[in-house]
Amino acid sequence: MRGSFSEVLLESLADRRLFIKLGTTNGRLGIDSLSAYAMAVNSAAVLDGAVFAFCTKMRKQVRLLLWDHGGYWLLTRKVYRGTFVWPESSSDQEYIEGCYRQLRVLLQDTRSRKQAVFQVCEELEKPV
Repeated sequence: MRGSFSEVLLESLADRRLFIKLGTTNGRLGIDSLSAYAMAVNSAAVLDGAVFAFCTKMRKQVRLLLWDHGGYWLLTRKVYRGTFVWPESSSDQEYIEGCYRQLRVLLQDTRSRKQAVFQVCEELEKPV
């Protein structure tokens, strides 16, 4: 058995760079607006297949944008109970470059207050 859809999907993103948009993003923005934001942040990373993660204002939806073979994918994870824990924006930073384990935790458990999620990726990715 290969696992659940979300496990297979997240595993397929493990080798890609991840950019997490700090704070919330207007949920009415579509693929064109989100892709324009991603291109403004790092166009080379976009074309290399990086994943850009956005969270809506109500913190009920997370959207993942990625470029793949000449087109964009926009994936949405929506929860009906609870909310996503998402890093707040700061005045000097609009996004952080994250890692695969952070993305897994952000998308799979909406109830806990994941303080360790936003530590430096190197600390989270150390071999056990």
